Amino acid sequence: MAKEQAFLANGEVVVNVAFERRDLIDHPDFLVGTVHVWVWRRGVSGAEVFVQKRSSHKTVKPGMLDISAAGHIDTGESALSAAIRETKEEIGLTMQEDEIEFAFRLRKTNVANCIATVYLYEVGHSFEPTFDDGEVEAVSWFPIDELKGMLHEPEAHNFSNHGKGYFTLLFERLEIAQGERG
Repeated sequence: MAKEQAFLANGEVVVNVAFERRDLIDHPDFLVGTVHVWVWRRGVSGAEVFVQKRSSHKTVKPGMLDISAAGHIDTGESALSAAIRETKEEIGLTMQEDEIEFAFRLRKTNVANCIATVYLYEVGHSFEPTFDDGEVEAVSWFPIDELKGMLHEPEAHNFSNHGKGYFTLLFERLEIAQGERG
């Protein structure tokens, strides 16, 4: 298992410092870096967002609905490279760097010592996910308005809670993205 890159609170990479996740979570000076990729497409009545159901065998949030693809940044890896790697591993989607849209970076308030770099990626209707690595149990497309409603109370809808501020930023960026290309 690869070591994970350490970050400062301002998002800067800490050179030559890496930890195993369990070591980093409780470290007072460093954050663990994660990447979140939200895959979306244009639907007949607006944007639709691709959501995965985490495998019931996962140790963290088993069986819950969650981000299209996500994971940790390995030592020496950029956030963008980690996003490309994790998305390919989890849902079989090969992305090109110049097609991925940076959405935001946020210090997670509901997870100790974690900073998330969030990306958006638009696909066409021909996209067919593959998930055979045991991390993903099922996938679904949700119209953006339905997903917004669900995420007012994520736990009531078996959805991983990433915090109100996170979801607010996500929907702002999704609305901008669909407007820019629409």
